[in-house]
Amino acid sequence: MQAAQYAAAETDARLTEMASRQGALDAELVQLDGALTAADTAQRALGEAARELGSAGDWATYDTFLGGGVFADLAKHHRLDRAGALMRHADAALRHLAAELADVQVAAVGEVGVPELTRTLDIWFDNIFSDWAVRDRIKEASARVHHLRAAVDALGHELARRRAGVQAAQAELAVGRRSMLSAGAVP
Repeated sequence: MQAAQYAAAETDARLTEMASRQGALDAELVQLDGALTAADTAQRALGEAARELGSAGDWATYDTFLGGGVFADLAKHHRLDRAGALMRHADAALRHLAAELADVQVAAVGEVGVPELTRTLDIWFDNIFSDWAVRDRIKEASARVHHLRAAVDALGHELARRRAGVQAAQAELAVGRRSMLSAGAVP
């Protein structure tokens, strides 16, 4: 009789341990899903900023090399204003991603940082030098956005890999629990 009680107590302890592990895995899955959602949001925001910077860069190139004049300046600065707003939006998404990553013990990727795009200089002293300076600033911002997009993409792959690992551990735990219960270990 004592052996049966000992076996039942051992089984109860193992089931309790399994339930605790399942709870931890469930919590980790929720945190990983939050980080994946934040990474997707950041990736979309960075993509929008990249597209707008590309358009601003096209206008800056036109203005710099083809003497675009007032119309090109207006179009370029409209795109720069929009790109600045989109980069600020991307920075907010990256800050949210950093908070979600802290939950899963992963380092943040950083922020774009919205550079001053020398608007005043370009408007008041519209010449090849100011146009070139604006074009260079756009290229620098585009390079930062591109780098962050690659980092967020790699991060998304790593988070997805970790998520798959958690799901595999959950499935393994469920099989072990079913096996214990079907073997008649628990009345």
